[in-house]
Amino acid sequence: MTHNRQLISIDFWDTIVQAGSGGEQRNEIRVRAIREVAKRYDVELEKKKIADIYNKLAKHFHDIWFNEHRTLQPRTILRMFTKELGFDISDSDLEYLFTEYEKSFLASPPALIKEADTVITELAKNFKLAIISDTMVTSGKTLRKYLEELNLENCFSSFLFSDEVGYSKPDQRAFEFVLNECYCLADNSSHIGDRLNTDIQGAKSIGMKAALFTGAADRSNELDGEYPEPDYIFKSWGDVGNFYLTRLSKKM
Repeated sequence: MTHNRQLISIDFWDTIVQAGSGGEQRNEIRVRAIREVAKRYDVELEKKKIADIYNKLAKHFHDIWFNEHRTLQPRTILRMFTKELGFDISDSDLEYLFTEYEKSFLASPPALIKEADTVITELAKNFKLAIISDTMVTSGKTLRKYLEELNLENCFSSFLFSDEVGYSKPDQRAFEFVLNECYCLADNSSHIGDRLNTDIQGAKSIGMKAALFTGAADRSNELDGEYPEPDYIFKSWGDVGNFYLTRLSKKM
């Protein structure tokens, strides 16, 4: 099979959706579930303690993510979390807690960034599209289900979620995976994401063009030479559509 069609791979968090939106409601559901499970072990938990332990664990997660280029499994995070909260959770209670976390995401999902759905739908008519997303407590399976609910899943030809493969951006294997699945070459493809140290560094290292998306979390102030500079900067999904679709029309 020829490798001549262009791939556009896209990050999920703060690129397709605004990561923090819906977070308060998700957190309420999750805190209730944690406190409910903790009571089974005769442990009473205050919200502040839960928040403090979560923040401590989040720092540990980020250290592994950014330094080892992998993300902890959602169930592993929850087991570590409950251990720090003062109880050794059983496998059945862990599965219950994991399920409640997954439900909380779908009950209060993050907001889709303006125009993301319409532009992605248009791009899918002319390009191969893929998702490359690092995960934390929400699994790739649930993120895929959310995209299905938005009628966007069928726009993508490949999905790479870090909890499903054991490595994360900027590991070159993440980009190689979707390129191979889509039968596309790196030098004819590009990646859109919001982080210089994962999205831009990873895409550039394998020879793809890299676009920094600043429409949700503007990290352009981090362009200080530590990481490769993006080839493009998009402030909105309107910018994304104008760039790719205008270039396409000029070739026709």
